[in-house]
Amino acid sequence: MQTSARLWEQQSLPGTVATDLPIMYINDQTITQAGPQGILEAVTAGPRARWWGVMEAKDRHTRTVLDMDKVFPGLAKDVIAGASKCWDDDPWSLGDYCCFEPGEMQRFLPFLGQPEGRLHFAGEHTSALPGWMQGAFESGHRVALEVHQAT
Repeated sequence: MQTSARLWEQQSLPGTVATDLPIMYINDQTITQAGPQGILEAVTAGPRARWWGVMEAKDRHTRTVLDMDKVFPGLAKDVIAGASKCWDDDPWSLGDYCCFEPGEMQRFLPFLGQPEGRLHFAGEHTSALPGWMQGAFESGHRVALEVHQAT
């Protein structure tokens, strides 16, 4: 969501927020950039992401503005533009990062990255940081060590 002003900064509020609203998480993507305009990213996961995914893009935009305005009162008047991505509709990913339910990470994680013969598995989904670049790096490092130790 692009805004003409960084209202959250003017209100001395953080630009990174976890909410109990359908948008779940808000991240200020312009925190290190100069200038008056801002970009806020909303991220959802699990069942809430599915709820958003069935909406048309214009409806996602409208609802996101409403939810962000609840977190940062007055923000709606500053919105210039918005874009949304439903990863379920992307033919190359068919979804986003995994979203473990309570207890599933402890149950499944030890098995997700286990080698199967000479086949090794890497990716953020095999790490303790699913969905994040750090998890992908961690798993790549783990697999490189596994292959090195196996030779």
